[in-house]
Amino acid sequence: MNSNTFRAKLAHCNVNSWNRSKENAIKKCKALLLNKLSPEQKKKVNARYNKLQHKNGGGKHEPKQTVLYMMQMGQKYYKVGYTRRPIEKRIKSLQTGCNYQIQVVSTRRVIGNVTRKEAQLKQKFSDKFKQSSGGTEIFFIPNKEDAVKAFMQRK
Repeated sequence: MNSNTFRAKLAHCNVNSWNRSKENAIKKCKALLLNKLSPEQKKKVNARYNKLQHKNGGGKHEPKQTVLYMMQMGQKYYKVGYTRRPIEKRIKSLQTGCNYQIQVVSTRRVIGNVTRKEAQLKQKFSDKFKQSSGGTEIFFIPNKEDAVKAFMQRK
């Protein structure tokens, strides 16, 4: 197999930011091994395969989980956004500059274009609820149940 084709196919044997699962990456490695490969190419694929089979699932190559979140800030203000960090770290970073207690109301795991999904969620919220001044992520919502219902609706 020529080197450019091999590099492209080997890249599919990664668990990466496109949320390729470990199982899918292993399948890609197995499929690649069925091709006519040089001894050096086989060695690289086998190394990748063995790393994926390792008990920790490939170590640093595990994808970061991206979540959309809705947090309550005070009594009637809600922030919507996304994070790739642990949600606790996101709360801590927001709490630093906020006078209100912040708590997570709801989260959703995101696969695909997170910025588009976040923009769609913000648009849906801005159509239904009053935005606070100075930002596009914080909304005044008098009823918590309405906020949760809007967040959980897929469309």
